[in-house]
Amino acid sequence: MINCRIASLRRFYGVTMVMSLVWITLLTFVMVSMAEDICAVIGIDTAIMGVTVLAAGTSVPDAITSVIVARKGFGDMALSSSIGSNVFDITFGLPVPWLLSTAFVRPGSVVPVYGVSLPVQVGTLIAMVLIVVISINCFKWKISKPLGVCYFALYIVFIVEAVLLEIFGDRLFR
Repeated sequence: MINCRIASLRRFYGVTMVMSLVWITLLTFVMVSMAEDICAVIGIDTAIMGVTVLAAGTSVPDAITSVIVARKGFGDMALSSSIGSNVFDITFGLPVPWLLSTAFVRPGSVVPVYGVSLPVQVGTLIAMVLIVVISINCFKWKISKPLGVCYFALYIVFIVEAVLLEIFGDRLFR
């Protein structure tokens, strides 16, 4: 990777950005492949692995950077970063691989999305966004320890719901 912090190499920032995306892509592919193999060995559904381990693991770097900037007094930046990261995941992280798959890997194909509980989970995520905005308002737009506890509890509720829907969703929605 080109170190763009060196003044004479700053003009290569585009190459550094592309290389960063290439590395992220390759490492993500390896991570997902290994997670699928682990699921096969352990005997659990890949959706449960995705909603628990992979989702939490991919959020750790965002959480670390948010803690760093929040400690420097930029709580609004920390919150915006976490929301922006999720928006990026949904508007870039999902459609670009699907586009590449349906345009180049298997032209004209479709990417099947499995999950009978998907509408419930999407509704839950929309409700979570509303709860986030309302809770920040209730805490007077200040990021604090009680707000963090509130969000952690919401995350646990979401994980429990998602896992239960993956385990029992077929029985509930068919």
